[in-house]
Amino acid sequence: MAKTLYIIDGHSQIYRAYYAPFRDLTSPTGEPTRATYVFSRMLLRFIVDRRPDYLAMAIDGPAEKLHRRKAFADYKATRKPMPDDLPPQVERILQIVETMRIPILQAEGYEADDILATAVEKLACDDLHVVLISRDKDLEQLVSPHVVLYDPMKDETIDAAVIEQAKGYPPEKAIEVQALAGDSIDNIPGIPGVGPKTAAKLISEYGSAEAVLANADKLTPKLRARVLENADNIALSKELVTLVRHVPIDLDLTAMKLTPLQGKALRPIFAELGFDRLLTMLDDLGIGGPDEAVIDASAPTEPKTPQSDTTTAADFEYSCVDTPEKLSVLAKQLAGAGRLAIDTETTSTRPMWAELVGLSLAWRPGEAVYVPVKAPLGAKTLDVELVREKLGPLLASEKIEKVGH
Repeated sequence: MAKTLYIIDGHSQIYRAYYAPFRDLTSPTGEPTRATYVFSRMLLRFIVDRRPDYLAMAIDGPAEKLHRRKAFADYKATRKPMPDDLPPQVERILQIVETMRIPILQAEGYEADDILATAVEKLACDDLHVVLISRDKDLEQLVSPHVVLYDPMKDETIDAAVIEQAKGYPPEKAIEVQALAGDSIDNIPGIPGVGPKTAAKLISEYGSAEAVLANADKLTPKLRARVLENADNIALSKELVTLVRHVPIDLDLTAMKLTPLQGKALRPIFAELGFDRLLTMLDDLGIGGPDEAVIDASAPTEPKTPQSDTTTAADFEYSCVDTPEKLSVLAKQLAGAGRLAIDTETTSTRPMWAELVGLSLAWRPGEAVYVPVKAPLGAKTLDVELVREKLGPLLASEKIEKVGH
């Protein structure tokens, strides 16, 4: 039976943790910790549930030294700088990952995606399947019979069939499509006005970005003009989106073998950060007790029997979705929900008099969110029309079962 190597797309997952719909958190000393907590919880749950044979995390090299900037100085130039409260959390997350004895892979001049591509090129085979922990579309070009993407927050696996059904093209054509469509987030030019759907249609018909250019005379006048006017962008964009599969980095599979999780080393960090819920999680799993119990990837772990049936608010995860960014993330999460519990807060119990104050939503055990649209002066709220735009179609969807009282 094939072994499995999981590689975390580090900065991508850290950003997802930062923007997850979760309440703001700080440590007892005032250190920002929301991203640190969400990432750490995700990682612990993932290790317990998935029990990978091998595990590593890849992170980007220094931005100013990326080799793609030598080819195109404006690469990623339009990206907003990292939020002020995120860098210290990145450092904390790296500390926690290192404490868990998970190798961190980094190479100057290259991005995490390139390291993932190199690992796939060198290691993926019949005897070793590679799972890339990311939803990044730039990694779709790596998916193959031995390689899939995995989203731990949705517990969703993305293989070649999923990509082709969702995008209209197979993974081996992802580079060609991206070369035409470009990427506004990374400031990759592509052909202005050609989006992913149009690019997918052109690649399906002509096979490659170069072939589209060669057959420009067969395109509509408007599209022909765009392709010919931006012909130089095609080669540049293709170079920028193609992941490097020969990064000079040592990929020691032995070092990536998941070792028993040393709870005693984690406990002081979690205690310092005020992560009481994660400390309880270690207790429930029997990790890091007096006899240094550990998670062993080779054998199942049974949670300890609770000493009491009493539960408190500390056993649950509540967060406030009070920014447009958090609302967008919530909408994406709810799109994959099978069942949704809903409750409303209003200004009155009489329907004809009531105005909406907020929505409470739950779709996973032990977690819930609150979406405020009205609150006392000074409190953060969302515009009700924005909430209607983002959540209305999901609340109306017959694919999602609704539960209320």
